[in-house]
Amino acid sequence: MRKLLVLTILLLQACSVISPLNIGPNSILEPTQTSGFTVTPSPTETAAPTATEMPPTPEPSSTPTTVPTVQAEEGFQVRLHPDGGLFVGDRISFEVIAPPGEDMEGKQAQIQLESSEGLKFEPVDFDPFGIAGRIQATFVWVWDTAGFDPGKYEVTVSILPEGETWAETVTLIPQSELPEDEQGAKWESIQTECCVLNYVTNSDAARDIEDLADTADEQAELVTERLGVDFTEPVTVTLIPRSIGHGGFAGEEIYITYSDENYVGSRFDLVLHHEMVHIIDGRLEGESRPSVFVEGLAVYLTGGHFKSEELLPRAAALLELSTDGEDWYVPLRDLANDFYPQQHEIGYLQGAALVEYMVNRWSWDQFNSFYRSIPDFENSDRVAEIDSALQDHYGISFDEFEAGFMEELRAQEMTPEIRSDLEYTVSFYDTVRRYQMLLDPSAYFTTAWLMDGPSMRERGIVADFVRSPTA
Repeated sequence: MRKLLVLTILLLQACSVISPLNIGPNSILEPTQTSGFTVTPSPTETAAPTATEMPPTPEPSSTPTTVPTVQAEEGFQVRLHPDGGLFVGDRISFEVIAPPGEDMEGKQAQIQLESSEGLKFEPVDFDPFGIAGRIQATFVWVWDTAGFDPGKYEVTVSILPEGETWAETVTLIPQSELPEDEQGAKWESIQTECCVLNYVTNSDAARDIEDLADTADEQAELVTERLGVDFTEPVTVTLIPRSIGHGGFAGEEIYITYSDENYVGSRFDLVLHHEMVHIIDGRLEGESRPSVFVEGLAVYLTGGHFKSEELLPRAAALLELSTDGEDWYVPLRDLANDFYPQQHEIGYLQGAALVEYMVNRWSWDQFNSFYRSIPDFENSDRVAEIDSALQDHYGISFDEFEAGFMEELRAQEMTPEIRSDLEYTVSFYDTVRRYQMLLDPSAYFTTAWLMDGPSMRERGIVADFVRSPTA
């Protein structure tokens, strides 16, 4: 409830400065590979106790800006996991985050526990982390606190070779004070016709697991029927009892937030459908996979992004919206070559509307044939790749393709209600991401602390998914 109150206050603050007709979409960062035991999401954080300083609250802006990474203004930052307090028995992880722009090539971090045990953890290289590619040294589950006494401990962090050295204080809370829903919590699973659903006991997912199992089978049937292919093996779905990112990620398995306190507001059926499309789509033939079509296809087949929505009329509203002279509509060249840096909701909507336009104009079979045969030029020029496939399949150029798409958007019946809803949607999710950056950075999707499900289940670890900040 407190999270929802804080989010509401942030949203009201944003709306008091940015009127519905003057909402400036923020831009986001392009994904790279993650490191360690974290999961690489398919492209769609309270600070740790005593280890992280809260960054200053930025003033709301009505112009598109780059989403900042949660960083101290200068110097290294250390973040500890799990969030929401560290208890005796936890397996503690450390993120040693480098200052922005710092050259960390060939450098490592080392952490030593200053206690009678004298634990010294193996040095870890600085590598890109998360979708944002933030440079950090990630120590995953290195400190098993079972058997330690409650109280304060000092850890020494060193940058190698011959870099800075400083101390951090870590407080271990007695295990007897664990939150009630975490006491005795463990992983369990249920097998359905399509899937294996993994969930944590004492969670909202455990309470509703039979209904969730039915929903999973229903969504799998819809996805496989539309794509014309069955799952060759059960899909593994991990249900997370806290909000992370926008509510769903897909890698080797699917991760979905399921909680009564899910402040992102994502619907389980829609998110699951979206991620199932990614799983099957990734297994089908194809050379280049431009992100505008990967994400556009998932939203199109789901019938919306965060909710069911009319895609083309909604995308038509982008042509009428601008901020300080900058249009909300993203030119297709920019969307094709740099999909993920665009404002999240706008990019996904426009990609889905583009797929719907192509299906309406040329049929599903024609679109699918086009999509599966986009060549890979191995030079990251998605526009050239798409242009080649357009010429081969439809005899038109990329520019002619965009002209036809814009003509279709202008022909849509776009009501004031659709326009207003789009503005408020963009404002709401920008506010959600702002909340995560400031008060729940482990949940912020470009640097999400999304641990590997199989490893967590093998080790019996639930805290990284169960525990969250109290703000």
